[in-house]
Amino acid sequence: MSEFQTIKHGRYIIKSGRIGNEWRANAFHGLAPKSRQGDGPGKNGALVSAAGDQRQDAIDEVIRVLDEDDRRKREARRHDPSVDFYVPTAEEFETAIRLADLTKAEIGMLVAHAGAGDDGMTAGELAAAAGYQSFSSANLHYGLCGGKLCDAIGIIAPKGSDRGRVPTAAMAKPGDTKANGEFVWVMHFELRQAVKRLL
Repeated sequence: MSEFQTIKHGRYIIKSGRIGNEWRANAFHGLAPKSRQGDGPGKNGALVSAAGDQRQDAIDEVIRVLDEDDRRKREARRHDPSVDFYVPTAEEFETAIRLADLTKAEIGMLVAHAGAGDDGMTAGELAAAAGYQSFSSANLHYGLCGGKLCDAIGIIAPKGSDRGRVPTAAMAKPGDTKANGEFVWVMHFELRQAVKRLL
């Protein structure tokens, strides 16, 4: 039987095995395709690496570091009362954008929305940015985009007034309604920063 093993820890994959006289464990983001699991900060592309006399020692250290990093990120989030949501940091959004399998239309909406700044955009304007004919298509696909980012960060989207989850609210908050009554979404500035840096 192979000495190499793979386990899941939340949204991470931990690979462990014996190298020479020590046990090593490496953590990768579970959403990253195998071809991109070498894109992390460590020498081998892992997010976190550790060694130990026993396999479990190495795994336990990797888990400790992952959990501590996740705790630090949660504590750094800003609470937005308009959507009753702790907004991920720009760093978290950057990682999510890199990992999420975003479509060309979703990227187009993110770039246009970030460029709108505090003025925000209506669903119709988002639809136009993505090349959709109807605002309902924009609502659907922008919500899917929000869901992908939530999955990559490991968070649950905020609840809406009907108590269902609203993935778009993980990316934006309600803005001032247009004179014609159209609803406006204003992108959270943390996501705006991430989009402007990456896209």
